[in-house]
Amino acid sequence: MDRNTSTDRVRSTPFTESFERYLQDKGKGRGGDGGNYRRNAAHELKRFAEWAAGDRG
Repeated sequence: MDRNTSTDRVRSTPFTESFERYLQDKGKGRGGDGGNYRRNAAHELKRFAEWAAGDRG
């Protein structure tokens, strides 16, 4: 069996939980909450999460 296609994978952490840590790393200023890149990335990650949940066409 291919290791990348395991059917017993545990879904303990939603992928959206990784978004904030990524955005903090890419942000500027106190708390990593500023910067154009961070704002644009946050917008696109939100759209991706909506798409993955089936909320977008």
